Amino acid sequence: RSDWTALENSFPIPPDEIVAQVCSSNRCGDDKYSVLTAAVSKTSLSEKQEILAGAHVHPRLFEAPVFAFLLALNVNNPRIKGGRAAAIYFYDACLTLAVTAENDVRMVRNIPITMPSKGDAELVQSLARTIASEIRITWHKAFGDAINGDAEVFLLIDPGDYDSLGPLVESDLNCRVTIPASSIRDPA
Repeated sequence: RSDWTALENSFPIPPDEIVAQVCSSNRCGDDKYSVLTAAVSKTSLSEKQEILAGAHVHPRLFEAPVFAFLLALNVNNPRIKGGRAAAIYFYDACLTLAVTAENDVRMVRNIPITMPSKGDAELVQSLARTIASEIRITWHKAFGDAINGDAEVFLLIDPGDYDSLGPLVESDLNCRVTIPASSIRDPA
């Protein structure tokens, strides 16, 4: 799942300059896959690190998948381009929460989390409360005010796994929560 080297000649970056990570892959037929891969050149990454170091910011982690998902949302859900939004996805026992404004990433948080069993309604409700709480905290830290009904929240999950999660988070936050049709899902 995380091996992107078969794609190394598919990027407009020389193979020895690529920093990449597979974000998701879906089987599209017997021997075909659709793969969402985030990639950046080592030079570009170094430039970003120098800019951040100049501001005395020394991140321990540069995460590419969040930017790949935000780009996919920009292409498929134009509402994220204007105003303020939050995008949440789960990967590898981690909830990643990105807050954007006017198509600019303001804050990204990675929060360790244990996903509940699919049939455990009480734990899914608890997860929804946790997600809503983390969105409120991040929103306030990024913007200095509370999230309101004009906000857009995008929950990137397989809707078949946690059908009630979107409506529960929406009810708790009192703003629109969208589970995009392009969420990670195996069509086979």
